[in-house]
Amino acid sequence: IVGVDGEIEHAAALIHPRFGAPVRGALGDATEIIPSTKKMGGPGATLAVPLTSKHSIWEFDHMDAAEICLPDAPHAGEIVVILALGIGGRPLKRIKPD
Repeated sequence: IVGVDGEIEHAAALIHPRFGAPVRGALGDATEIIPSTKKMGGPGATLAVPLTSKHSIWEFDHMDAAEICLPDAPHAGEIVVILALGIGGRPLKRIKPD
């Protein structure tokens, strides 16, 4: 979430070239891209962080989101970078691939 004095591209510059590869490396056997989303907002802004499988982005059971809200951030000149991880697919999943 980029504060109102920033630009969405500032978040993209942090997330894609500098954040993704180290996170994938820390997860060990992760092979897929890390889905992301970016937005501008002030304190209390919410962000739905997409979740997928680290092995296959097309595992429907793992497609989900975690909604995050920070009541005191970001301020105008700040950027909040959020990492959300799951340990498995959605509970009670019922979607089957065709």
